[in-house]
Amino acid sequence: MSYVGYNSVATRNFIRIELYINSGDKDNNKAIFDSLYSKKDAVETEFGQPLVWERLDEKVTARVKYELSNVSIFNEEDWDKMIEFMVKYVPKFEAAFKKPIQEISKKYLSR
Repeated sequence: MSYVGYNSVATRNFIRIELYINSGDKDNNKAIFDSLYSKKDAVETEFGQPLVWERLDEKVTARVKYELSNVSIFNEEDWDKMIEFMVKYVPKFEAAFKKPIQEISKKYLSR
């Protein structure tokens, strides 16, 4: 789905991976999020960790994220920890969402 993408975010406080939903249409984004959220248990089981599910009702977009706190992109001593986080969790995150996204994509393409 072209409007469901993976992002990596590194700041002075955290590093995170996220599934970001933005079709440009708030109602569509919330419907996609709700469809994914209905598969929350299976996604989190596949991923192996609880995720943060943010419907963001006040915004157009929505997201699901997993984050490592208390690290900074500006602190070279944190870089190895941040790299390990990304290497370990990005493939798991993508794999956990692959099937649910494919299922939802078929549903939206058939409309």
